[in-house]
Amino acid sequence: AAAAAAAVWMGWRTWRRNHDWVHREYFYAAMVRDSPGNPKAHYGLGNLLLNDPKRVDLGVRHMLEATRLRPSYFDAYNDLGAFYNRRGDHARAAQLFDLAVAAKPEHIHGLTNQGLNYLAMGDHEQAFFAFDKLVDFFPDRDDFFTNLGQALQGLGMVEDALDAHAAALLLQPLAPRLYFQYGLAAGQMGRPETAEKMLRIAVRLAPYYVEALFNLGVSLAQQERLEEALAYLLRVRRYRPDYPSLNQHLARIRPDIFEPIEL
Repeated sequence: AAAAAAAVWMGWRTWRRNHDWVHREYFYAAMVRDSPGNPKAHYGLGNLLLNDPKRVDLGVRHMLEATRLRPSYFDAYNDLGAFYNRRGDHARAAQLFDLAVAAKPEHIHGLTNQGLNYLAMGDHEQAFFAFDKLVDFFPDRDDFFTNLGQALQGLGMVEDALDAHAAALLLQPLAPRLYFQYGLAAGQMGRPETAEKMLRIAVRLAPYYVEALFNLGVSLAQQERLEEALAYLLRVRRYRPDYPSLNQHLARIRPDIFEPIEL
């Protein structure tokens, strides 16, 4: 009888374990049930629930419980910060990314998320601090230099911003997007000659790069070089006729031919 009871008990335990593993949510919920003091259990369950629009509040509670149980829990701070960033709550995301970076000061994902979130907030000073560390820790990443340039541009540090874009180009001298980003930044900072030069290189490297063609056309129009501008904008029209604000720019150059489309 005792052996039979043990078999029944073990069989029930096996069924329960298999049921827990059927779905990751069951698994993590079982971990929380059996080990409520386990921060990984709350983190795993919380991460899953954050993807369920009807249960995000419960997911947030489990993520916060994970950080309460382990105050240096980088993954929980970072993932919860990313959740708030996606929702547009950049202020709350900033608090969490700051805690993530405090837990792991040199972690690439934490610093990147922190810097990008601060850029989205328009806090260029804090973005600068994040990307300045990143280019120091990871000097082979051109995107970190580009983001550093954006932060410096927001601080009004024109020469330093252009130097950051130039550093990115040294890492990837044949990347059209880097010439485009450099040209766009130069134009925004009142350097039309530099902007034109960079955008022309981007177009030379990628002849169908519509964004570069459009911005080159706009830059030339702002310099009253209307026939050149028209040629580039017409190329944009050929490749992507629905490009935003294209018709408005064409109408400004040749109002006798083009009419702006009222939105």
